[in-house]
Order: sequence, then C-alpha cells, then structure tokens
Amino acid sequence: VGRRRDGRGYGLRAAWMDGILSNVKHRLFSDPEPAARSYGDLDEKNTPQTPVSFLESVTFSYINPVLDLGFTRPLGLDDLPAPNTQDAAQTVCDELQTHWDEELLRPKPSLTRACLRTFGAAFVAGNLFKVPQDLLVFMGPFLLQQLVTFIDPDLTPQKDATAVRGFGLLVALMVAQVAQSCFLQQYFHRVFRTAMHARAALGSFVYVKALALSNDARQQDDFSTGAIVNMMQVDVERINQFIPYCSNLFWSSPLQIAVCVTYLYLLVGYAAFAGFGAMVAILPLNIYAMTLLRTIQEKNMSRKDERVRAVSELLSGIRVLKLFAWEGPASKRVLDLRALEVKALFRFGVLGAAQGVLWSSAPAIVALTIFAVYTSQGNVLTLSVALPVLSLISILQFPLAVLPWMLMSYVGASIA
Repeated sequence: VGRRRDGRGYGLRAAWMDGILSNVKHRLFSDPEPAARSYGDLDEKNTPQTPVSFLESVTFSYINPVLDLGFTRPLGLDDLPAPNTQDAAQTVCDELQTHWDEELLRPKPSLTRACLRTFGAAFVAGNLFKVPQDLLVFMGPFLLQQLVTFIDPDLTPQKDATAVRGFGLLVALMVAQVAQSCFLQQYFHRVFRTAMHARAALGSFVYVKALALSNDARQQDDFSTGAIVNMMQVDVERINQFIPYCSNLFWSSPLQIAVCVTYLYLLVGYAAFAGFGAMVAILPLNIYAMTLLRTIQEKNMSRKDERVRAVSELLSGIRVLKLFAWEGPASKRVLDLRALEVKALFRFGVLGAAQGVLWSSAPAIVALTIFAVYTSQGNVLTLSVALPVLSLISILQFPLAVLPWMLMSYVGASIA
C-alpha cells in the first residue's frame, strides 16, 4: 500500500489502455468517416459538443480532441471551434423573445411561463435521466444485502451458494454503479446546458430591453445602469444556479426520502422512523451552524475590505504621515482592524470545525438510534441488516441536507 507508483510507467499504461479502448470504440460504435478527424478541421456539424456515436455520447469522449490539444499547449480562442447553432445566444434569445411576445397578448404576462415554454422541454428531457439514477442508488444496499446473505452459511444453504450466483451479484453491483454514474452525468450535462441557455437568453433579453429604454426611463432607479448590470449579472446568475438542482426540491429529494424510509422500514420496522426523526432533529442544528458561518464570513469580508482600504490610504498618504510623524496611530489603526479580522477568522474556524464534526457524526448517531430501537424490540442485529441500513443512512443524508438549501435558492431565484 505504501509503495510509490512510477509516474512514467503509469502514464504509459494509461495511454496504452486509452489507445486500445479508442480503437475498439471507433471500430464498433462509430460511423465510418472518409478521413480521420483532426481538431483543426472541426466544423459546426462536428464540434466537440456533437457526438457521432452512442458510446461517445455516453462517455463524452467527443471532447478528447480539445483535451488532447489543451494537454500539449494552452488553448487559444482560435483553437476553439464555433459552438452549435442551438447553443448560440442569438438562437436562445430569439426563442425566448418569441414566447415573450406571445405572453404579452395574455391579460397577465409571465416571464416564468415564457421561460418554461422555451426551456421546459429540454429540462424535462434531462430529468428523465435522473429518475433511473435515483432508483439505481438503492440497488447498492439491496445487492449488498443479497451478497451478505449469500456469504453467510446460516442464511444460504450450501447447495444454493454457487460461484455463478456470487459472481452474478458482484457483476450486478458493478453494472448498477456504472449505470448510475452514466445516468447522473447525462442528467447533469443536459440540465447544465439548459441553465446555460437560460442564462444567455435572459442576459441578452435584459440587454436588448435596456437598449430600447428612453431617456426618461433611464432616470428611474429601477432602470439605472447599476440596476441593469445587477439584473444581468446577479439576478440571472441566481436563476442559473437554481436550474440545475431544482429537481432536488420538486421531486428528486422527496422521492429518495420516501424510498429510503420505506426500505428502512422493511429492514428494521418502526426503528426506521426513530432514525429518521434523529436525522431531522440534527438537520436544524446544521442549518443554524451554516447560517452563522455565512454571517461571520460576510462580516469578515467587510472587515477585510476596511483593512485593505486603510492600508491603501496609509500608503497613498505616506509622505504626510512621515512629515507629521503619524506612523504610530496609522499603524495602530491597521493592526486593530487586522486583529478584528483574525478574531472573526478564529470564530469561523472553530464554528466550521464544530459544524463539520456534527454533520460527520450524524450517520453514526442515526445508526445508533436505529440499532438501539431495533434491538430493544427483541430483534437480533445481523450483518444482512446492519450493512444495508448503514448504506441507506448515507443515502438519506444528502436529500435531507439539500432540501433546505434548495428552498432558499428557490426563494432567491423567485425574487430575481
């Protein structure tokens, strides 16, 4: 374990394996091409965003030309091919403008409805990959339970414990993990692409509207230059950050919580609800600690800005300070500001460590609660129950943690 790897030998083996896989991929899955593709010859029909085979779309290997060139030298603007037509800002902005013009004919036009009509189909198509990924998450605990049952001679008769079944369980576990990863990456690729389209369209939409403002409208606070820049950068960015993960708020996290609690109930009975209650009880403490951390960080950033401003003033007026011998008071002011900043950093570090310990110990606390209630009912705790329960607790931790943050992100996106 402690032996160091030879970096050169590892790189050669990785390159050799990549060459073999690329050869098999192009022979079995790629369409025949008249000539080998080079990065400089990529055109709009064959850009790094356009796969030419099923395997390339699954593994995202169609961006290998970009990565290979970037490995040899820094990429420049001339090295990058033109984006696809459907990814152009003009295309998505025109589509949003078309739906907005249709909304203006309604009694109560809604920009949200126009965005849903523009980007809703692509977002729903991406979420179709999230459904199997959420369900495949629970294949791990299920196959783990089957594997432990297979290994235990008291639970599986010797005649049924065949090597074929054991290898089948291992292969099924590997296939489930690979399929889960593929579905998840396809989901992320599509929803982040949709978020990119929405960001480009909304930013262009605001910019086009700003160009059409009259001089009287520009005098108002809501349409000043600062307000327009704030809408194009801050508000649009909030919407961009909310779109990729909003499925966790609307259906993904509730689905995972429901399936996880149901599975725990099938394994340990009513002890599952005790563990779920312990997790829910720990969650507000974690949210409160994260809120305090954010408040301390915001105060610390303001103190940091104040210290930098004081240092800048000191350096800009250094001649006056030396002339009147004010070095002592000026230095004391900077040191006092730095002391306040260090104090805030210390509080941030201590509270962050406490929050990390609390959240890291949450699975152990929940597991202890479930096992205590389960054994108090006269049940015997076995590996075929303990290991799947621990796996389900780790799965349950993520949706419970992400739901409150997504709710706050939804509020911010709605205000934007």
